[in-house]
Amino acid sequence: MTDIDVIFHEMRNPLNAIYQSGDIVHESITKMLEEIIEFGKPTGTSDVDVTSLRHLLEFLQDELEMNIDSMKSLNLCAKHQKRIADDILQISKLSLNLVSLSETPFDPLEETNGAIRMLERPAAAKGIDITMSLGKQYKDLGVDWVKADPIRFTQVLVNFISNAIRFTENAPTRNIEISLDASEDLPDLPNSLTEKSGIQQTALVDDENPMYLVVSVKDTGVGLTPEERGNLFQKFRQASPKTYSQYGGSGLGLFISKALVEVQGGRISLQSEKGKGTTVSFYIRCYRSAAPETPKLNRQQSRRRIKARRDPDSPTIVPLNILVVEDDMVWQVKPLLTKQINQKVLTRQLQLLGHHAAVASNGLECLKQLEKDGDNFDLILMDIEMPVLNGFEATKEIRRREAAGELAGHTPIIAVSGNARSEYVEKGICSSVMTNCSVVHWD
Repeated sequence: MTDIDVIFHEMRNPLNAIYQSGDIVHESITKMLEEIIEFGKPTGTSDVDVTSLRHLLEFLQDELEMNIDSMKSLNLCAKHQKRIADDILQISKLSLNLVSLSETPFDPLEETNGAIRMLERPAAAKGIDITMSLGKQYKDLGVDWVKADPIRFTQVLVNFISNAIRFTENAPTRNIEISLDASEDLPDLPNSLTEKSGIQQTALVDDENPMYLVVSVKDTGVGLTPEERGNLFQKFRQASPKTYSQYGGSGLGLFISKALVEVQGGRISLQSEKGKGTTVSFYIRCYRSAAPETPKLNRQQSRRRIKARRDPDSPTIVPLNILVVEDDMVWQVKPLLTKQINQKVLTRQLQLLGHHAAVASNGLECLKQLEKDGDNFDLILMDIEMPVLNGFEATKEIRRREAAGELAGHTPIIAVSGNARSEYVEKGICSSVMTNCSVVHWD
């Protein structure tokens, strides 16, 4: 099978389950509505048939319980498909050398503890103990802050810990040990993987004086045979065909982790024995850094401050008037009937949070709404890719009109996009659309 065949096969499985679960819920709700309508028909008497009412309530309870189960399945499948899509996009960026590393000061110990905290609860639910230790050289070198990419470092570590949890949950002894160490010399890891992914390595600014962070994840799980070890870290490959049926996964996570380690100037080693557990170790290149200064909050002069935050003395959220600018995905269901998905989902989420939402389908409609009711909006959620007038151009026009006094005040605008590549953010900054911006990934 080619890579594209495997991709479509992997994505089709959760899609089928999503479709079937949605169909079950739709049919169930239709049945419930029919039963309620039937029960509500006039009977010629004012007395309530208690027996019929009890049967109706029992029927509704059974149907709702089934719907909850179906929605849980739908949610799990949607998350699984998103993970596959994210992995495929990550592989695409890696193969095209589009992964850019940030050089951000971070505390390796804090990042490691953060990764452990993320997975402590699911591990504890499976009876797995996670412990962490610092290596001697880490202490001797007095490592405090380093400069590297904390997001990629954590991504790799979380992936390895997640795998350790999956393959340890049914073991008689369930322990995962994580160690963090450092070295000023190039680490010599035993059983290092010799085959490289072919991803271009990214140079550091201070490449003449690097140091190395060394991390090991050791579990007491099922372990691997020599043949199974050879299949790991290969694209779309798992330890064995049995692995997928028992533990799931797409066979992409370890390949991506290996590539991300290599991009950061590192290597991975694997030690494992069937029935005795596995140890995965890796190192990345970094360099020492001073602790970052605490950034001061830069508050722009706006027409109205956003007040939608939780009051410490009250759980109430102050409602906002929000303009959602989203071109939407329009599905033709039957002649003359379309379903606008994204707009409905986003506006419904805002309404559930207690806010009021109006909708515009492109930048031009947004400008017309602002001309009509501009003084009423506290915030604009702006899609980027739209027909007629895109988000960048619409935002520039809004800021021009505000500066010219054609629109009152200064309305905060949050860009909403599925494209979070660094060059995309750079485009926004260069076009004076975004300032003091940060990228937030929403799952």
